[in-house]
Amino acid sequence: MTDPQEDEKPELVTDADVRAAEKAANEAEALVAALEEAIMDGDETVGEEQVLEQEKLSRFARLRVEATRRKAERSKEARRQAALTELRAEIESFADGSGKTFAKHLREAEKALTALAVGAYERNEQIKAWKSRMVALGVPAKNPTFIVPSKEHKELSYAESGYGIRGVQVGTREIELRDTGMFVQGLIGLLVRELNERGVSGHYLTADVPVSITREQLYDMVQKIDAPGKEIDRGGHFYRGDGGVLHRTDKPMTEDQIKTGNLRKISAKEAFND
Repeated sequence: MTDPQEDEKPELVTDADVRAAEKAANEAEALVAALEEAIMDGDETVGEEQVLEQEKLSRFARLRVEATRRKAERSKEARRQAALTELRAEIESFADGSGKTFAKHLREAEKALTALAVGAYERNEQIKAWKSRMVALGVPAKNPTFIVPSKEHKELSYAESGYGIRGVQVGTREIELRDTGMFVQGLIGLLVRELNERGVSGHYLTADVPVSITREQLYDMVQKIDAPGKEIDRGGHFYRGDGGVLHRTDKPMTEDQIKTGNLRKISAKEAFND
């Protein structure tokens, strides 16, 4: 069983009550002093009992001051204890669920990042499979001296580097292998910067990552993966240099520029491998 006294609310006594008791005691003492002064001035209407009675009231008023002060201290401590109890209950209630909340958010982030990584892996494997099918069908590797692969092979080709396949090409569209790590780091960098601007330390995610890209630019970059390439203007002027390197200019080159660059003027038809 709980102690009935524990359920009782503490009496609310404040510093204002102490000041009121102090004022009353001062007034009682002032009355005693006034009676004494009247006797000394020869006022015979003030009797001994009147003075003694006022002195008793004054002494009692002073005791009430101390009693009120002690009650105020007990009341203040009781309110402090009640506030501490409430604070502890609030902290424990929050702490009981905070771990589950963090775990939920982390699982959601893990799921999204896993989907991103798996999606990128499957996409890259698909590109490699397309390249293998091109090779099996006799499609040659990309010829950098032409803008578009040969129509003989349906404008299909693939590009390689010293590390292996780099991607495939369909007309002017180049579909390259992608590593999504740069996008994740870019996003984290954005979030770090934005959190710092809001006064929330970006270290909750990672160490500061300087990033100059905007969120719109980042997502625009991601959404444009595998999108058709920008239409290449068939106008202008085309030249082929050493090793078959292709050059395009808006204005025709001078004879001196052509000679200095060891270039040969070619037609747009040849440049586009028509």
